[in-house]
Amino acid sequence: AVEKKMEDTHSTAAPLVSDQREDFLANVYLTVIVDAFKQHIQKQSSTKEALFAEISEKSDKITEAQFVSFIGKMPELREQSDPIFSEEELKAAFQRLDGQSKDGILQERFFDEFRQRYVC
Repeated sequence: AVEKKMEDTHSTAAPLVSDQREDFLANVYLTVIVDAFKQHIQKQSSTKEALFAEISEKSDKITEAQFVSFIGKMPELREQSDPIFSEEELKAAFQRLDGQSKDGILQERFFDEFRQRYVC
């Protein structure tokens, strides 16, 4: 159990200590996207479970194509009629969320992003 928590902590902190600018930017994109998800849930009087089902099209995981398509249409992430993120930026955010699996985002991993995080 401790090893799993250490692995999760390392994975979460990786973009903050990485020399790779892309990792850091992907983490920033993901933070903005998760905030938009929270706004979307609140506006719809919905739940994160319902959001996962909507994005994944009632599957057990979210694919990159589903993630990019859904977010590209979210009014919370658009300036007037233009999306605020490019397709490449959305793919980077997806890859950051997908982590090492490369198989798609499972529900548990998706829900992990909704937990409050405090940074000192």
